[in-house]
Amino acid sequence: SQFPNYNFKELVEFTLKLMDNPNYDKIIYPDIPNNCEIIDDGQFDEIRRTGKGNFRMKSKVNINYEQNKIEVLSVPQGTDLSSITEKIVEMGKSGELIGFIDVHNMNDKRNSKGKKKKSEEGKLSIEILFKPGTDLNKNLDLLYKKTTMVMTASYDLTLVDDYKLRHYTVRTLLLDWISFRRDIKRRQINKKITKKMERKHILEVLIFITNAKNGQTTIKLATQSEDAIEFQSKLVSTFGISSLQAKTISKMNVTAFNKES
Repeated sequence: SQFPNYNFKELVEFTLKLMDNPNYDKIIYPDIPNNCEIIDDGQFDEIRRTGKGNFRMKSKVNINYEQNKIEVLSVPQGTDLSSITEKIVEMGKSGELIGFIDVHNMNDKRNSKGKKKKSEEGKLSIEILFKPGTDLNKNLDLLYKKTTMVMTASYDLTLVDDYKLRHYTVRTLLLDWISFRRDIKRRQINKKITKKMERKHILEVLIFITNAKNGQTTIKLATQSEDAIEFQSKLVSTFGISSLQAKTISKMNVTAFNKES
């Protein structure tokens, strides 16, 4: 499978909606750790329907027209600032980038200062400097076209289920998970109910068996039996109780028949 990260809160909200309405559907966009932009040219509707497709990631930038510079604030997943910087320098030297002066890796500068300021923690950027009067927008379009500031990623939500490949969408995968979790909770609750019903059944027969008359009869049956199996058999035939109840009684301590018990 090839699929990016999603925002956990959005997945939880989607799951809650599906629990109420299995037919609910919506487009949820990837949550790229690099904080780049996700370009939607309509392909995410196809991904929503099929679980397959391609999508593009684009670096976030800030254009400073006063200082004639472009600041790259994030990069697509699968690339890094170093490779982008190398390509920018190459384009600048070849003359492709009109008015190019220099490129500064601000991330390296922050790291070289030692301890970062709290406001700068996690920031990522390079500054591309140009001569005054340069068409920054034209150069930015060229950078998007020639560098990995724009990248295409494949999306294929194919997983192994019961030793078979199965094609999912986000919606069908969540529905399968909901069904799986409901089945687990149902079995857990049924197990608890069964144990409590068994306990209730046993307590009822203990109340019956430990009254004065029945208690004396039980003790008599115990002393007349060769072993626990014979004792259980006599309890079943005498009182008409189940084998489980008889087994429980046969394990009782004699102190269970005193008044306090």
